[in-house]
Amino acid sequence: LFTDPSLPLCIDIGCSKGLYIRDYRDKKQLTSNWNFVGVEIFEPYVVAANAATAASTSLEPKNLAYVHANINNSLETLVAGQVLGRVSLLFPDPWGCGLATEHKNKKRRLMSLSFAKRLAAAMPIDSEFYLASDYEDLALDIRSHLLATGAFDVPEEGQYKPTMTAPAMRQSYENKEKKERLLDASKGVGKIAAESGVCVVILVVD
Repeated sequence: LFTDPSLPLCIDIGCSKGLYIRDYRDKKQLTSNWNFVGVEIFEPYVVAANAATAASTSLEPKNLAYVHANINNSLETLVAGQVLGRVSLLFPDPWGCGLATEHKNKKRRLMSLSFAKRLAAAMPIDSEFYLASDYEDLALDIRSHLLATGAFDVPEEGQYKPTMTAPAMRQSYENKEKKERLLDASKGVGKIAAESGVCVVILVVD
C-alpha cells in the first residue's frame, strides 16, 4: 500500500468518502512522515477515494490508501508489521443513542470491551485514539470501554467536553441556503438528545 511501510500508521475507522483522513494527511505531512489508511465498509466510497488519490498524487510517495473492510474482522491484518500511531473514530453510527436508548440494534455498536482490548493490544505506548461524536451517551460509552482496558489514559487536553450544542448545530445548517440539516431526528436509528453536542475525546496508550 505504501512507499515506506516502516512509517507510523494512522487509521481512520469508518472513513466514509475519505475526506477527513486526506485532509489530516495533508496537514500532518507538513511536519512529519506518516502513512494513512481509511477503512470503510461501503465499497463504492473506497473505490472512488482510491481513484481520486491516484489521480492527484501520481508523482508523490504513496502514503495514503483506502481499504474496503470491516474493522472488527480486519484490525490485526491491517496493522500487521506496522507501527500504529493514531486511530480515529469520527461520528460512528449512533445505534441506541439519544432518545432511542433501548433500541434493539444497540448491540451493533462498533466499540465493545472486547474490541477495545484488541485496540489496546495493537496500539503501542504514546499512540493516540481520537473520537468525535454528536451523541454524548455514545461518546461516553466508547470512552468507558477504552478506559476499562486499563491501557488508555485521558490527557488533560483530551478531557471530554461538548464543543457545540445540538440546537446550535441545527441552527447553523438551517441558516444555509438549501436549509440543510446536519441532524435530522426523522432519519437514522437514534435521535439526538437535546443536551447533546459534538463530543471530542482523546485517549493515549500509557
